[in-house]
Amino acid sequence: MNRIEAKFAKYKEIAAQINKNKNEFLEKAAKDKEELDREIKKIKRECQKHIKRLAKRRDEELEKGAHEYANYLVSMLNAGNNLTILC
Repeated sequence: MNRIEAKFAKYKEIAAQINKNKNEFLEKAAKDKEELDREIKKIKRECQKHIKRLAKRRDEELEKGAHEYANYLVSMLNAGNNLTILC
């Protein structure tokens, strides 16, 4: 085998390895995409449920009146800022 044939054989091996790596990468990318799609759908469902709960809560509070709803909002803000030190 001469030098050119040896180089050609080496390049064919490199090309085969590249194709193998490409196929492995494409398979992994497809699996990762499916997993991410499932996670996104799960988060969207949770978000929709949360929005429905908030809308229901808002409607309940609005039935009580704007004053009660304002008190509810203030109490929610105070609950997050309630970091008092007891002496």
